[in-house]
Amino acid sequence: MIFYLLLLSLLMVLLSTTVNSSITWEQWSKNQNIKSGNNWNNNNNNWKIIDNNKHNNNRSIYSWTSLPDRIVSLKNGARVRGKIDTSASNKGMYFFKSIRFGEVPVRFGLPKMARPWSGIYDATFSRGGCAQGLPFVSKAEDCLFINIWQPFDTKDHNFELKPVIVYFFGGGFNFGNINILSTQLFDGGRIADLGDCVFATVQYRLGAFGFLYTGTDRAPGNQGVHDIILSLRWIQENIDRFGGDPRNVTVFGQSAGSMSISAMIISPLARGLFHRAIMRSGSINEYLAYSPENSLKNSINFAKRMKCPIHNIDIMVDCLQNKSVEELTFKTLSFNLPAIFEGKQMFIMYGDKGGILPERPSKMLAKGIYNPVDLISGFTYGELGTITTYMLPELINGIRKFTYDDMKRLFRKSLMAVQGPPDYIRHIFNFYTKNLREYPANTELRRTLVDTLSDGIMICPTYLFTLKYAQMLSRNSSNTNRVYSYRYDHFSPYMMLLLCFRWMGPCHEDDVPIMFGIAASPNLLPIIFTSIDTKISKQIIRTWVNFARHGKPGAHLDGLEWPEFRSTNQRIGDNKTQIAWKQMIIDQPYRITINSNFYRCKFWEPVLFPDNPDDYDV
Repeated sequence: MIFYLLLLSLLMVLLSTTVNSSITWEQWSKNQNIKSGNNWNNNNNNWKIIDNNKHNNNRSIYSWTSLPDRIVSLKNGARVRGKIDTSASNKGMYFFKSIRFGEVPVRFGLPKMARPWSGIYDATFSRGGCAQGLPFVSKAEDCLFINIWQPFDTKDHNFELKPVIVYFFGGGFNFGNINILSTQLFDGGRIADLGDCVFATVQYRLGAFGFLYTGTDRAPGNQGVHDIILSLRWIQENIDRFGGDPRNVTVFGQSAGSMSISAMIISPLARGLFHRAIMRSGSINEYLAYSPENSLKNSINFAKRMKCPIHNIDIMVDCLQNKSVEELTFKTLSFNLPAIFEGKQMFIMYGDKGGILPERPSKMLAKGIYNPVDLISGFTYGELGTITTYMLPELINGIRKFTYDDMKRLFRKSLMAVQGPPDYIRHIFNFYTKNLREYPANTELRRTLVDTLSDGIMICPTYLFTLKYAQMLSRNSSNTNRVYSYRYDHFSPYMMLLLCFRWMGPCHEDDVPIMFGIAASPNLLPIIFTSIDTKISKQIIRTWVNFARHGKPGAHLDGLEWPEFRSTNQRIGDNKTQIAWKQMIIDQPYRITINSNFYRCKFWEPVLFPDNPDDYDV
């Protein structure tokens, strides 16, 4: 999975071209009698020299890259320089790379807002990613950067600030970055171009650097989520200077990024920092892996591997702070994907000392502690398909016949691997196998195992969080926020490059190229994506932007209106009704389904979001 995304990024680097400007803002503005640092929508008529609609083949007689770099003054007085390039639709697009939003953090500590710098910060090139175990990614602790894409607007009248979308990448809180190769993968210019919005991607600390937890202020846990919240504070202060509206900010994340968003929706520290949210495949929950006890155990085990003393927490932290970045990242090598799902890696938690989630999520939701935002949330049909077969390679054996005893063994192996509650495993087995034959076919067996792990780890945490959030909003008579849900069913041949096969359904992260707009760009990897991929990608991007602008998805999916995710009564007979929770199914054709995941996810509720969390212990 990771290999494919990196390969895709590399191909996109090779296929894309970048033209460096040979003229600076100072030189051009001197010629045009414009002062450096003026607002980008200056009323000077020279801004009108480019109008893509007035020339043949939708091309300007001027090259966008011949325009000067742009200098923006931040709220604290610091200045940054960005450059302009040509978007996929031949429009101008300003790109500011790796703007510093946070100071170099104290290792394992909470972040601080970047202080103003002297001179002009050069945001025309990318800096390194946050330290992580991947061998070909930089090992930097100075990594709190933000990328910003701003559409160039030739209008000089009736200027309006644009909606803002901020993306947080996934990677199990252990790998990922927004720069170098990943700049091509997470190129926000595609969405900014198609949706006429300001788009940003944010970098946050990973692994031990971002999630070491000792129960003390020296390593309070969730440091990486604090980085994300700091970036949103920076956006509130500065995004209007890039043409973005700080009163209309949508956070957008996948996997670990989605989990962070779910935490911020109920975190008192994030109140007022964003107004809408798009969660894709992931949510905080109360599985054992997210508990303070498990987080502390993982941190102590990590210190042992680093040969640090563990009898005293302060001495342990001192030892870890004196280790080199290379030593720490080597011990958190992120290629071990199952270890992330097994809860053996350091990642997001509840009950942290920094105040992100001071209580269990279910308790906070029950108390009505939340930030009122509009929400779209969803997941792929076969979330853990690739991961399940990676942990259980027997599943892809097309020759050997499985028996019922084999299925029991694999069930126990898989559920113990992901730290499924021991006293619940038999209950889970009975629930998912009650309708199977005594000697199920291999296809039935592997589908059942994929469904079980997908439901417990990704699908039902996301579904139940959305359900509980929608229920909480409905209890507030003055509420005006809306909630929407989807399931991504569209399978494309490129997914087989990720070792996700049609019988699995789209797997975790397989939707990224379509949902992030990569497939919407006709000049990027046309051999990999089908015409249907491109169509869905363009329609989904319009849906995201419509949601960011208006708070509802609209009818961009072949004219099908996306229904709200809320409890309604639906007649199923002459005298019977049922509670109906409607979801959009993203596939061809698009369709709306009712209660498709409701009953299976309600089965997981006592583990993921117990009604009486203080009385329940997994």
